[in-house]
Amino acid sequence: GGGRRGVIREVARESVREYKRKTRSHRTLLQRFRGVVAEYGRIAFLFHSSGAAVTLGGAYGAALLGADVHSLVAHLPPSLAAHVTDELGALAIALLALEVSSPPRWALTIVAAPVLAERVRGTRFGDLMGIP
Repeated sequence: GGGRRGVIREVARESVREYKRKTRSHRTLLQRFRGVVAEYGRIAFLFHSSGAAVTLGGAYGAALLGADVHSLVAHLPPSLAAHVTDELGALAIALLALEVSSPPRWALTIVAAPVLAERVRGTRFGDLMGIP
């Protein structure tokens, strides 16, 4: 074997494995998102909701202003695409964008809510948001 170097290498590997085991989260992204909303309340909800509103409005506006709705609808399962009419096309694309962007928005909220809460703590806005 590697003598002393082999022992050191094995100890290092075992340390890394133990660290990964201890720090691994068994909670899903959605569960962590719900935990952040429960902990940070209004500020997490406001941050996440504003991201949803921007996504929904931006996608709807893009669809109305000429995004090729038909080519995007073609990527939907046929059972869904059959129900998307020209009148509903822009709304369908906006709702699809909202749905597809949910996990990244959850992750962003998980990261941003604690930072925002810390920034507004002790301010009038923080008091309005219920941040102690």
